[in-house]
Amino acid sequence: RSIKGKIIYIEGNHDPLSQRAWSRILGVRARREFECQIGGKRFFFVHGHKFDRVCWCISEEIVDRLVSLAVAFLRRMGVMSQSIKNPNSLHAFFDRQFVKNAKKDARKKRVKLVCGHTHLPVCQEDYINCGSFVTEQCSFITIDRQGDARLHFVSED
Repeated sequence: RSIKGKIIYIEGNHDPLSQRAWSRILGVRARREFECQIGGKRFFFVHGHKFDRVCWCISEEIVDRLVSLAVAFLRRMGVMSQSIKNPNSLHAFFDRQFVKNAKKDARKKRVKLVCGHTHLPVCQEDYINCGSFVTEQCSFITIDRQGDARLHFVSED
């Protein structure tokens, strides 16, 4: 509670439209994107779904519903392969083009891009994906006062 005024919540494609109202109630700022300078380095924080062509060309709510229905149907029919049943494999499939689009945007803006849409943790020079707290391998990033980013994995202990 003592730092809630310093927290900035980056909205994602699965967040309900009422998230902004909740952010006001909880006392945190909600943004679609946020840019700042840390240790002389420019960082641009965004959920990242704008780099995903499926989410970008169709409304997110429609994508969520259609994909969920299709996955449920294919699982019931026994058609879906084992690799697709694992959400991380599905994210990995779309990740290659996503990272290419994200890095292109980071170079254009001359920033270190920080996002998380694909849930696949990575910490590179111009692209940082914080991963996810809802997948099997929970991960997050920290950025120190010098602007150096580190990727962390939560152990099960």
